[in-house]
This record gives sequence, structure tokens and C-alpha cells, in this order.
Amino acid sequence: MFARPKMNRRALLAAAFAVAALTPVLISGCGSDDDDGGNQLTFATGVGAGQEIPQPTGNPTANGNATLRVSDDGSTIFLDAVINGGAFTSAVTAAHIHIITNANGTGPVVFPLFNSSGGATFTIPGEIHASFTAADYPPGGIVGIGSFADAVALIRQGLSYINFHTTVNPSGEIRGNFNVHNQGGGS
Repeated sequence: MFARPKMNRRALLAAAFAVAALTPVLISGCGSDDDDGGNQLTFATGVGAGQEIPQPTGNPTANGNATLRVSDDGSTIFLDAVINGGAFTSAVTAAHIHIITNANGTGPVVFPLFNSSGGATFTIPGEIHASFTAADYPPGGIVGIGSFADAVALIRQGLSYINFHTTVNPSGEIRGNFNVHNQGGGS
């Protein structure tokens, strides 16, 4: 027989909030399970403080990996991110996919992945799996990126990154610039 470990009320509530906060992202699709069967462009990156712009304060050591895939017809973007080591300097407040539109290598949020409003937490180890289509793109577009198709075109050019924001580093604490990993044959 297995004994069920006891959880204090605070830990149980924190776990419930974390699941509730990530449920829409998880339900929208787990990237590794969604495959259109065609050729996909895959982007991979290590995620850490070394790629962050500007450099974060407080010596963050959180790190992991992320993969961004674009379906062959450009209709769907799949994300799988795993933060599995080190530590954040403070609570994670948000995580996003950004598109680079500025000369300094930064750009606007295109797809939100995690937001701590409502008490949710993101801790290490942690994973985010999501998929996005034109229906997930902001109505009216984003300044400098008009449509979902425009965002996909910029992603295909290698102009996207994942960013985790914290209380100590609100502009970003760890980042991964998506670079072309492979093309063709699905994944």
C-alpha cells in the first residue's frame, strides 16, 4: 500500500492555483502531441540569464530548454518549454513569446504563456506546453506586427524568443532566442 503524503493547506492552495493558471494553456494543446504530419520548421533554444536584454540583476541561475514549432501551413505554432534547473531571483510574474522588432533585440509580447495574477506560481521544475492559432492572436494585431501570418513570418526568420519575468527583473530574468533547429519531416 502507498501512503498518501499530507499537504498543508497553503501548499495545496498554491498547487491548485498553479494548475488553474496553466489549464487554459495546457488545454489549448500540448505541442508534443500535436503534429500536422507535414514538414514543420522547428526552433530550439537554451533558456537562461545569459541571453536576457538587459542583463538581469540578482544572479539568476534558472535554466532550461524550449522548442517552438511552426506547422508547414503556418496555421499553428507549438511551444514546449521546460525550466529544470537553478533558481529564479524572485517569484515569476509572467512568461511570454516575444517577436524581435527593435534594434536592441527586444520586442512586444505576442503570445502570453503564464501570468501570476490571481495567485498562481511557476516554480522549478516547471513546464509550459501550448499551441496558438490566428484565433489566439490579439484582434487588430500588435504594433509593428499586423497579423498572425506576419508573426509567423517573423518567427520563421528567427526573430522570436521566450522570456520569463520576475519581481526582481520585471523586464525579464531568463530568455531563450529561438534559432532554426531543423526543417522537414515533422517532429
